[in-house]
Amino acid sequence: IRVRGKKQDVNESFRIGIEAPSYDPIQLSGIQKIIEADSGAITTSGNYRRYYETEGRKISHLIDPRTGFPIQNALISVTVYASKAMHADAFDNVLMVMGLSGALEFAEKRNDLSAYFIYQKSDGNVADTASTAFYRLIKK
Repeated sequence: IRVRGKKQDVNESFRIGIEAPSYDPIQLSGIQKIIEADSGAITTSGNYRRYYETEGRKISHLIDPRTGFPIQNALISVTVYASKAMHADAFDNVLMVMGLSGALEFAEKRNDLSAYFIYQKSDGNVADTASTAFYRLIKK
């Protein structure tokens, strides 16, 4: 999504919902977080819609270019906010491949993007975190 300016009727920034991931194709997903922005772009990459299962494991459609195999890490989705949509779209995939700790460290060092991560903890529960800059965008 690319945004520029404010809603004219109320002079407010645009609100954008980040979908709560669901592996159930029948169940409608809810909203995980809402952010506000009046410029820039926001994109999301995830592995909760496009995957296949084999032997009880979910196999991602996202390929790690270092190995040539599907990624295997705790990330479920990465949402990136950047000034340009092309950059946000590229970085959301890169961050998915990096895994949570590497991606969060990478995002914290950059001033041209911020990122929000939804991941599965080792106990199976789903959690979320974000780069410091992304927390400033979150409204709900």
